[in-house]
This record gives sequence, structure tokens and C-alpha cells, in this order.
Amino acid sequence: MSLDPLLHPFEFGHLTLRNRLISTAHAPGYIEDRLPKQRYRLYHQAKAKGGLGLTMFGGSCTVSPDSPAAFAQIDLSHDRVVPWMKEMAQGVHDEGAAIMCQITHLGRRTAFDVEHWLPPVAPSAIPERPHGSNPAVLREADLQRIVADYARAAYRCAEAGLDGVELMAYAHLLDQFWTPAFNQRDDAYSATKNNRLAFTLQVIEAIREAVGKKFLLGIRMTGNDFLRESQGIQGLDESQCLHIAQQLQASGGLNFFNFVGGHLTTDMGLADCIPPMGNPSAPYLSLAARMKQNLQLPIMHATRVTDVATARYAIESGAVDLIGMTRGHMADPNIIAKLKAGQEHRIRPCVGAGYCLDRLHAKGEALCIHNAATGREAQIPHTLYAASQPRHVLVIGAGVAGMEAARIMAERGHKVTLLEATGQVGGQVNLAAMVPRRMEMASITDWLFAECEALGVDFVYHCFADRDTVQSYAPQMVIVATGGLPRPLPLKFGEHLVTGLWDILSGYAKPAAKALVYDNNGGHQAMSGASYMLAKGTLQLELVSPHRTVGRDVGDVNFPHYLRDLYAHNARLTADWELLGVQQQDHQLLATLWNEYSNSQQTRLVDQVVVENSTDANDELFHQLAPLSRNNGDIDFMGIQQGLPRLLEVNPEADFYLYRIGDAWAGRNIHAALYDAIRLLKDY
Repeated sequence: MSLDPLLHPFEFGHLTLRNRLISTAHAPGYIEDRLPKQRYRLYHQAKAKGGLGLTMFGGSCTVSPDSPAAFAQIDLSHDRVVPWMKEMAQGVHDEGAAIMCQITHLGRRTAFDVEHWLPPVAPSAIPERPHGSNPAVLREADLQRIVADYARAAYRCAEAGLDGVELMAYAHLLDQFWTPAFNQRDDAYSATKNNRLAFTLQVIEAIREAVGKKFLLGIRMTGNDFLRESQGIQGLDESQCLHIAQQLQASGGLNFFNFVGGHLTTDMGLADCIPPMGNPSAPYLSLAARMKQNLQLPIMHATRVTDVATARYAIESGAVDLIGMTRGHMADPNIIAKLKAGQEHRIRPCVGAGYCLDRLHAKGEALCIHNAATGREAQIPHTLYAASQPRHVLVIGAGVAGMEAARIMAERGHKVTLLEATGQVGGQVNLAAMVPRRMEMASITDWLFAECEALGVDFVYHCFADRDTVQSYAPQMVIVATGGLPRPLPLKFGEHLVTGLWDILSGYAKPAAKALVYDNNGGHQAMSGASYMLAKGTLQLELVSPHRTVGRDVGDVNFPHYLRDLYAHNARLTADWELLGVQQQDHQLLATLWNEYSNSQQTRLVDQVVVENSTDANDELFHQLAPLSRNNGDIDFMGIQQGLPRLLEVNPEADFYLYRIGDAWAGRNIHAALYDAIRLLKDY
């Protein structure tokens, strides 16, 4: 047996898992017609192929028509889902992993105006803050119908060849009955100790009757919802959650528990439940461990376990039986394969950016911030094949776009030279990582650099490349990844008086005692920069945005943490005001703001005005090289849409092909930069 506890097998009911590492249930948004078709299947097959023991799919698969999909869930309420689940189960089993599905009724945790426009239902007519819909109170007939729906959904999973199902309890219908704050009934389903589990036990019993004793059945529940601390309302503390778990265990219907911590009933609750970077690693592992000490059934756990060392400790210490690295497997589905190959140092790290969840909630699909292949397995392989003809590739710029391009080309066997104008790699990520909350972003560049070095990329520093420099290397392909530069903010007066956020983060300018930060971008930059300034000496800070919300593009698992920090420092947040100009007044600056809605102006007297206005493409070199290239710098856009861009031959007598990627093309984000690189270069 391996000395690594993560690689030890685990006897799980009738099932033997090949190791202790799992991917827990989540909703990546890869459904089509609310079914897990090819994209969904390939995503889970990649993790199975990478060696993990168990993958759980379908975060919050819904069992009833009155549990509509609020965040791109699979619909288990009809038989048409079975063939697709069967295909997925077969694909995962063929790769040697086990597969389970999470099933649920959302209760009040959904919206009325999706799908069938049916009202959400709940034990009591208490709306949930994030979704805001008023639920209808469940009648006895509704409860019996939903119990039957659970049983039929579980049977469909068994019929499809899955190894088990997990009931989703926390914040969903099951534990809405448990929690006094949300269950104000006075009947047999009240929140009293004697009644709160009545509905849950009926569901478990009905499922067991439908699927038999061999099929695995577990429950994901909180070990402490912490509602008393965050809202001052009656929730479930650790002792109450343990008592509930002991009662469920005593029912004899369950095979495992999956413990988490916290609640999902507010924006801050969600962000604490699924914490991003800037928060402690494995914040609820000790809670799960305490639960395990008092229960006999196997215990799973997964919350911000982003590195193998933490996962290994969770198993080796006996804290839990199975440990989830769910977001970790989005970053790298080959974790186990690399462990077995002695290449732990080459695992692509989850940096906790929360981009996966933020994008799921905003755009309906989860994507990893620095693995563009995740969710795109049909078009982009996680392991690239060798090129038939090695060529010399020249990359200009050692930010994330340039290093990803270099990594891809080197992995495929090309000779790669990377020219960098400064003495360090990382580009704009180095600025982002200056903020303590975002320091883990540096792991993206650390991994890319280490991979490039391992693959033999030749780095040339302090080389400000021009046309002659490029031609002196006689490349066959040139990738311009020169990034972007701060975009000047046009003002009616006083442009020379403002300070750029880059100057603050780089240390070129110091934060002043009283500052106004103007965010004309809407991303992480200004909110994180404001936090940085408050930590570095700013005593009074106002964050102003022309958008209707401050931090317009900062997602659900990140903005609550920024707000918590900013409000802790008494920062003032002002939306809907545009910065018109800045003028000197004695030894201070007078900033003039304008509101479009009221057509009125206000002024602020501060020591410093800091501006974030995104970037302009640093593309001068690209335009110099374009007419000298075989493709004139052009891209096969039709081919890009199909995942197979062709090399265009506009100037066939020229020596090299030319692409620009990342912010050198247009200011966007890290994922876009890496996606540019891999989709253009994976087949060259």
C-alpha cells in the first residue's frame, strides 16, 4: 500500500474507492435542456481519468417541478434524464472512479419566474434574502408528493447505474424544516426536536424502499449554521446539528454524512460557506472532525481544501474519511495521477479566486480562472499531444498570457524563447498579488513559470523587443503577449492631479490619509486596491463608481468579503457618481462629481484621488510585425468558433505567423488571456 494516505483505498458500503480524494457535488452549469449531456459528462470523465476515487455530480439536482433551477441544475423529475446519466456513469466507471449524484428540493431557495413560473414552497411563508421570492406554505398533500418525487429521482439514479445519491440539506427544503428561524409551523412538521426531522425521515424511508439497501445514500448538512453570530436569529448550533445527525444515523437509512459549515441565507453567508482567497484554508475541517468523533458512519468534507498537503492532513489525522478537493479538480483534474507519478509539485493549484462560482452565478457556467480546458474538454484536452513538426516559437511578454503560450508550445515539443522587458515574470498579476487578500494570485504565475522551466522554455529578461529583435531570432511563430497599460481617464480638468491605482500597488505612490478612489472599471482592482490603501495608512476612504453598484463585476463569493473589510474600516461607498475633474485647493484636492440621474454636482475635499480605468492594449509591436507575418496578424475567427482555427496564408512568402493574446489584444481578465493562448496554439 502507498505511504500516502490519500492513495489508500476506502471500503464504502458495497463499494471500494481506489483512494480518499473526491470531488463533491456542485453545479458547473454545463447542462443542456437541464440534462447532463456531452459537456457535463466529459468534465467528470476528465477527473475520473485523472485518478480520483469518487466524483459527485449535479449539485442540487431538483426532484420536483416546484423546485425550478435557479442556478443551472439537472432536472431529475422525469425519465428522460436516465439515458444521459447512464452514459455519464459508464464513462466515469470506465475510468475507474465511482460516481454519485446530489438530489434536492430547493424549497424557498429559488425564484418563481424561471421555468414553469410556479411559486417556491417552504415550511413557512418566509422568503430567502438572496432569491427574494415569496414561498407558498407546504400542505400535507404537497409533502407527500415531494417525498414520492425524491424516491422516483433516486430510483432514476440507481437505474442509470450510479453508485449512490446524496441528499442536499443545508439551506434547502430538508433543513428548512429543521431550523426554527424558517419553520414556524405548529403541526407534525414543526421545528421542535420531536417534529423537525419528520419530513426528512419520510424522504429517507421512501428512497430506501425505491432503491433497496445496497444503493448508497448520504446527506450533506451543516455542522453549525452560525446564524446566531451573523443575524441574531435562531438557527442550529453544533450540538443541535450533532443531535440531528445522530437521529438520522439511528434511522438506519444512511451510509454517510458530508459535513459543511455555515448557511446560505444571505450574501455574506454564501461567501463564508464557499470562501475564496483571503480566507483560511479548510475553515470547517475541525467541525467535521468533531462530528466524526461522535458518529459511526463515514464522513466526507470539502470546503476550501485547495492543496494536497491539507487534504493529506485531513485523512492522515483521521479528521474525515474522504476529503474533497472540488475546486482543486477544476484547476487540475490530474491531481491523483500526478501524485502517483511523484509530480506533486506540478499540480496546477487552485488559487481560490472564486472565478468558477462567480461566473456560474453571473453567466450560468463555472470556469477555472487559470485552466481554460475545464468545461471545454470536447475542444481542449487537459494533456496536449506532441506536434508533428517542432518549430521555433518566440513569445513576447512573460505575463500569464505569454507564459501560458510558452507552456503550451513547449509541452507540444516546440523550441520556445520568451522575451521579457523587465526582470521578472507575472505582469499585472504581480500588482494584484500585492493586496494581501489576493496574494494567492501569485501562485498562477509561479506554476506557469515552473512549468515553463521544466519544459525547457528559454527566458530572456530585460529585453525590450522591437521588430529587429524579433527578426534576429528567425522564429516561425511569434506570440505578442505584451499586456496592457493603464488607460488614462479623460476629465474636464485636472487629469495631471490624479494618481493611478497601479502607482499605489507598485509602491511608486503612497496612499494618502484621506483618499477618494474612483472606479470606472467595476472589477476586483478598485475594491482590492481600496482595501490595500486602508491597510497601508489611509484613514478615510470613499470608493466612488459611475455604475449603479460599486464593484459591478465582482461576483457573489468575493464582493461580501470586500464589503466586510471596507465597512470594518468605515469606508464610504458611493455609486452613480461620475468624476468630472480635480483641482488643487491649498494643499488638498477638490474632486467634482456629477450624477447623471439628478444632473447635479457634488465636491469632495481629499488628499488624493486614485483612479482605476482598466487598460489599453500595449500593441505597438504587434502592429509593427503584422505586415511582416504570413497571416498579417489575422485570425481564423470561424475556426475559433469551431475549436480548430487555421493558419491563414495572407503573405505566404513571409517567415513567421503572428498572434496577439491577452491584454495585448484587449483588456479583459486572466481567464480570457489563457483561453486566447490555448485555443489558438493547441494544434500548431
